[in-house]
Amino acid sequence: MGKYSLESKPFSPLPSFHQGSGTFSGNTHVVDPSSVNQDVNSPLKFKFASYKITVMSVEIATSEAPNWFGVSFRQGLNAFDTINIFCHPHPGNAGMRDADYATRTGEWPKLFRYAEIFARQTDIAQANHINIIPFFNNASYSSTGIFGPNWKDIVEQILALARSGTIAARARSASTSGESAIFFSFKRPKVPAPPVDTSGRLQNVVLSDFSHGRTLMWTVRRQSQGLDRFLREVWDFDGVHAAAPVSPRAIVYDQGSGQAFSPTTFHVPPERWQEYHHAILKRHELHGDLPAMLACHAATISNVG
Repeated sequence: MGKYSLESKPFSPLPSFHQGSGTFSGNTHVVDPSSVNQDVNSPLKFKFASYKITVMSVEIATSEAPNWFGVSFRQGLNAFDTINIFCHPHPGNAGMRDADYATRTGEWPKLFRYAEIFARQTDIAQANHINIIPFFNNASYSSTGIFGPNWKDIVEQILALARSGTIAARARSASTSGESAIFFSFKRPKVPAPPVDTSGRLQNVVLSDFSHGRTLMWTVRRQSQGLDRFLREVWDFDGVHAAAPVSPRAIVYDQGSGQAFSPTTFHVPPERWQEYHHAILKRHELHGDLPAMLACHAATISNVG
């Protein structure tokens, strides 16, 4: 038994940002994975694809941070051994105050949107990733607070909750795993995978980050003892203020226009997005689109899940 116990609790929707906790289906725009390549003059293509997902709000009964987590996964999930830990941008830069953290008020509810954003895309890609977003307050952002020293116990409890949530969702509504796959002819290259471990024992970790979250990603790697043994990939979406990841396998998206520094680096400057925006946006205006619409491509080419 670990030091902390986790509990799933309801979280209210925030109109224009997210649907809160629960099980949802709908449609969303994503970048068509087949159009993502290293030619900066090649326009991106877009699809309006369907999804079926479960989103959970998980809490720890402690005043220490982070004591709140967004958890999400596709309804067709059939393996419980791969997690994707998302490192969010610095909360203070978005006006989130630590005084409001415990009550999840002020600007904090907006941060919950990333759980839904990643679940939609991993479902479209048919990836068996359980997305976990530790919501760090300002005080714990530079140290990881209680997460780093206890990360494995925390995520293993989340895996158990996700498995329970999946069983409950299937009991409520029969779902199929192939519906959203028809939108893409681009196939996910797969490496030989171990047998599915339905017990929920952790086997694979992906770290993903966006913007200032790149610095948090490096902090999580330093502070989480034993994480490297499970770490298979890093997904970086327009990361800033730290060196770009290169190992163990780094999938990097940025707005650059020069030579890609690795086979899994993709430059997606504003000029490539004209089919969707019907204009060439400024770079800061495009910034949020990278995790919101390119995580589907990362999940498609991922070697895990």
